[in-house]
Amino acid sequence: MKVSGVAELHFRVEPLDAQGAMLIDDVANGALRSRLRLIARFRSMGIVGLTYWYAMLPLHSCLFRRMLKRIGLTAQRLAARAETT
Repeated sequence: MKVSGVAELHFRVEPLDAQGAMLIDDVANGALRSRLRLIARFRSMGIVGLTYWYAMLPLHSCLFRRMLKRIGLTAQRLAARAETT
């Protein structure tokens, strides 16, 4: 996709404790829950890039929210399948 700037997507998985607080050391605590974060960055090149970013922001917000939900559901399904085998 050609845009007037540089676009980046970053995913971050953060381990959580039972109350939903972020854990510092997930290996030692054996975290079973996690939070998936998506960070979208766009470094525009000029007014055309800025216009693109703000024009597409509502669409991207909806798209990214759906993408995270689908990734989460797939991860849960795979984890449940792994527990039964």
